[in-house]
Amino acid sequence: MKNISYYNYKYVGVLGLGLSGNAAARILVNSKAIVFVFDDKKNKSLVPKKTTWLNYKDWNWGKIDTLFVSPGIPINSKKTHPAIKIAKKNNVNILNEIDLFFLTRPNARIIGVTGTNGKSTTVALLNHILTLIKLIV
Repeated sequence: MKNISYYNYKYVGVLGLGLSGNAAARILVNSKAIVFVFDDKKNKSLVPKKTTWLNYKDWNWGKIDTLFVSPGIPINSKKTHPAIKIAKKNNVNILNEIDLFFLTRPNARIIGVTGTNGKSTTVALLNHILTLIKLIV
């Protein structure tokens, strides 16, 4: 598993413990971060190892360096999660699991494909083209 030395012994929060939140928490634990986790809908039994389940209201926001937010949690809307508001008030970096992925591969060339329809087809076409021009081995 990847290690991101920047997070060694830094306090971080993970908001949302679905697949991406759990993966982010595990990478951060592997990076020796001090990880606090919370999910509005999940119980404490689903907490990744070596993390601390604590309601975001009780996190020491003065020490939190970064808040990793799961994709389904609004960060800039009328329905912004209260933890996001607290993080902004305390000048905490707000990132998501895609940002964390980029940090694990700082020298990689990455193509992102987004949208509602056609992602699989587009990725298959890109793979075919890049394979033909020998950019993918």
